Amino acid sequence: METDGRREECLVAVGEEQGVFAALDAAGLVTVATAAGTYRQFFPVYGVSDDFDTFYDELHIYHGLLVLLKIFQNRELGLGNKRSLLVVSSQKGEVLWRAGTQVGGERLYLAPMLHSLLLSDARRATVYGLDTGEVKAVIHYPRYKRQSKELESGDPQVSAYAQTGYSVWELRRVGDRVAVVHDIERVNPILLDLIDIS
Repeated sequence: METDGRREECLVAVGEEQGVFAALDAAGLVTVATAAGTYRQFFPVYGVSDDFDTFYDELHIYHGLLVLLKIFQNRELGLGNKRSLLVVSSQKGEVLWRAGTQVGGERLYLAPMLHSLLLSDARRATVYGLDTGEVKAVIHYPRYKRQSKELESGDPQVSAYAQTGYSVWELRRVGDRVAVVHDIERVNPILLDLIDIS
């Protein structure tokens, strides 16, 4: 649903236990359903914010914890630029840790794996510890040169690409390595790098 240029979408994450799921709506409200059939709601990001939608956000349930990436612009606190928060909370809504991340010109991609959270853009992944939010490492991807210029439609609702922002397409664990699938529409002929993590 769309209202005056604002996308009223929600994200859904499914837990490993039957009946456990969470939803993140455009206003930043998280609704959690437990295996016992109860529901909880909470806001992990506070303040009256502009540009709330879920277009660049992510929501996961990983090791029984809620992991979300929320990108917003806060009017109430007088913060003029878009910011992003990486938040880990219990399913009861208790925020365990929160970390501000950089919002540059590239889209962020969140991949929970290896009891960590890998937050990536097109050039590197920052590895956060799941339990503490401490930065454990920064993985720099091999350099490459883009062979094409970005196609702009002039309308934020229309993109020439399947992925709306320049970033990695996916991160996936393959044994003792992480497969970094690059944005296949923008970065061809480079499609994939394998990073050794042993």
